[in-house]
Amino acid sequence: GPAVAALVPPPPDVAGRCSASNLPGSLEACRDACAGGRCCYPVPGGGGPNCLAGGGDDDGQLEEVCGKYRPHCDVVHDPWPGAGGGRLRDPPGEVAKLCRSKGEDGEVQA
Repeated sequence: GPAVAALVPPPPDVAGRCSASNLPGSLEACRDACAGGRCCYPVPGGGGPNCLAGGGDDDGQLEEVCGKYRPHCDVVHDPWPGAGGGRLRDPPGEVAKLCRSKGEDGEVQA
């Protein structure tokens, strides 16, 4: 397949730049830090660049670099309501349900 453009790791402070506690003030800095990782977040339907497609990543390097963008850059490339304002992503429904269904003794109730 076609060679994938070299993927550079995000700046070392990407976590701080994109931390919910620093948003929305740091959103621009977070966007800048995350710009290089756009292709780590494939667009549904296949539009846009995708570093992880095509099997040209035999040594797992792209996967590793993309891992440095995640989950910090979710707020930019895979946002949810309120993400840019520092709101945390809601847990998946199953997780919320599990947490709610725990009894007083910590046992999960059927």
